Amino acid sequence: MLEELKKMSGKIDWGKTAIVAMIMISSVIVFGELQENRRHSDQLYSALQDTVRVYQDRYGKQVSEIAQIRTEKPQVFLNIKSNDEEVRRLQAEVAKYKNQLSSGGSVTNFSSSTHIETALDAKGEATDGKWYKIRATSGQANIDVLNRYTVAVVEEHGKALVKVTNDNPFSRQDTVRTYAPLPKITKRWGIGPYAGVDATGKFSAGAAVSWHLFEW
Repeated sequence: MLEELKKMSGKIDWGKTAIVAMIMISSVIVFGELQENRRHSDQLYSALQDTVRVYQDRYGKQVSEIAQIRTEKPQVFLNIKSNDEEVRRLQAEVAKYKNQLSSGGSVTNFSSSTHIETALDAKGEATDGKWYKIRATSGQANIDVLNRYTVAVVEEHGKALVKVTNDNPFSRQDTVRTYAPLPKITKRWGIGPYAGVDATGKFSAGAAVSWHLFEW
């Protein structure tokens, strides 16, 4: 049996076999990267089409929620041509901070409006004691509104979402847009040129497939 295996191995062209194997592995790697790029493109398109969803959470606070726009590099987002005013406004902010953005950073824009219905004399003052105060005279009115915001970025069902919460029950977020770079993922498999000398002193060069285990 051993002799038969030796005869079979002697008939195999190992050089051609290695080339075929390398081509197959390279094709798998390239196909995987194309699939990953397509997935990122689909997520980016989906986030750009997303609109603000407003609802009340279990704590009774009003929450404005929208998908977070994410790309591998901020410049990819900055190059997007959009007619959406909020996207363009977010791009302007991202441009300011793009050199400071990392996998843990993000930029969020939002605007809010406050609606108060209250009875007020021609001259007088109305207040709820905390969130708003309206003072009026016969000639003018002054309104002070307090807003206290929380911005949280969370993952739900494989999707990055930003949740803007305002403690003020009289205010709501009308527009929300947010951007963050995708976290860097080390590619396990790779292919590239190599050169070396074996134990006998023989020099060799070519292409090699590598698997990234760890780094230091």
